[in-house]
Amino acid sequence: MAEHKSVKKRHKQSVKANLANRAIKSTIKSKTKALAEAEGVPEGAKKLTELTSLLDKAVKRNILHKKTASRKKSRLAKILNKKAAAK
Repeated sequence: MAEHKSVKKRHKQSVKANLANRAIKSTIKSKTKALAEAEGVPEGAKKLTELTSLLDKAVKRNILHKKTASRKKSRLAKILNKKAAAK
């Protein structure tokens, strides 16, 4: 790594941002699993709302691409609709 102050600072910033971004992505993954395992449609709908909000915030902060979040939301809604139709 170069010895310039700006390079050192930039590296520290990127490491910090990487940790924050990974934490958010991890939360999204765990909430997705929770939604898939949710019992009942009302509980699943509540979890879907929370997850949709989290995905939108990730897009706003440039952690996820807009179309990636859209695809995930669509697939999760599809899972919830299948559960609703099965009951």
